[in-house]
Amino acid sequence: DRVLWGEIARIRSQFPADRVVFAGDFNVCLETSDHFSNKEFDNKLAGMELVNKQFARERLREHGLYDTYKLKNSREIFDRFHWTFKTARYGNAKTGLVSDVVERGETLGLWRLDYIFISDPNLFTNCSTMLCIKSSDHVPIIAW
Repeated sequence: DRVLWGEIARIRSQFPADRVVFAGDFNVCLETSDHFSNKEFDNKLAGMELVNKQFARERLREHGLYDTYKLKNSREIFDRFHWTFKTARYGNAKTGLVSDVVERGETLGLWRLDYIFISDPNLFTNCSTMLCIKSSDHVPIIAW
């Protein structure tokens, strides 16, 4: 969303030397790997469109912001922490397919839309998800 990134630009220009944290649901998968069925939906859904991903990545670079979760978790495939209650569709971790599994114990979220962006890569030492919290279609992400 250009309004969101405009607001981030305004804040960064006001506090260029300060350590800044932006956290929340950004409604974009920065990378194709941030969606469970990445080949099936890549460039076909709003949060997966190449133009949106490129725009977001360019703004992150422009404002010197880092994706805390990827920075602190050196894995090729990352957790995705958004499920859709509307269709009860989840990624099945055993089969690798999107299915109608409704228990999160053996599932992966469909999207990774929630981020903690930081201006100083050393601001936090860890970043994780709180998969035990199931009261929302988003899994809380925490950094410390």
